[in-house]
Amino acid sequence: MHIFSDISGSYPSASFLEKAGVRGIVFYEILGYRQKDCEFLFQRLRETIKNHSEKNYKKVFAGISPHTVYSVSKNLFEKCVELVAAESLPVQVHVGETAEETLFLEKGEGPFFSLLSFLGQIDEHWKPEGIRPGQFMKKWGLRE
Repeated sequence: MHIFSDISGSYPSASFLEKAGVRGIVFYEILGYRQKDCEFLFQRLRETIKNHSEKNYKKVFAGISPHTVYSVSKNLFEKCVELVAAESLPVQVHVGETAEETLFLEKGEGPFFSLLSFLGQIDEHWKPEGIRPGQFMKKWGLRE
């Protein structure tokens, strides 16, 4: 059996997979680091999942993709994990793609910190997690 998947930010792929007659999962992606944006972004994700369900796709299922630990705040990540559990959704996260990701998560340093700071995405009270990406996934119940 083949299962196709797509990490989607623009959302047309579910209908493409359905029309193709293949089994698939569309992981609806979410990104956001500023706390003030968290609730809006999360509600938009919930609405997207609801819209997917209302389409009654036969073979295409919804999942969520909190992009990665350097592009999704701890608070938003927590909300995503709660949604995954409540709705029994599959989840996809980019984990440990680069050494820079680990540096950001462990120490709050490096190019991801610089970029997020430059873009105004780091809240003034933000602190690094002090752990590696795999430990972060375990902390949030996304791996044993």
